[in-house]
Amino acid sequence: MLDVSKEAITRAATFFNDREIQPIRVYVSSDGGCKRFALALDQQRAGDAVFELDGVTWVINAAFLQKAQPVRIDYGAEGFEITAAIDPNAGACATCQAAGKCGH
Repeated sequence: MLDVSKEAITRAATFFNDREIQPIRVYVSSDGGCKRFALALDQQRAGDAVFELDGVTWVINAAFLQKAQPVRIDYGAEGFEITAAIDPNAGACATCQAAGKCGH
């Protein structure tokens, strides 16, 4: 299940006010050895789960979604926030697990 808050949907729709509408991909990004959930403009691919919410298309790899669900996208003080039932840094260094950033 992908759950996107009303605020996140509104912010995404506002982003596209003066731009071509494109799907927003939910994925795991690797940054300096640490992993984090991220969003990017992308195209729908074979194997994706697709969610159309108020004119905004969200895509996520269906196999990943099955492992990570529920995946929730919200919008807070620091922008879009993505949480899931899995930790993208499971098995990583302690710094990644504690702060989302690697100290090496």
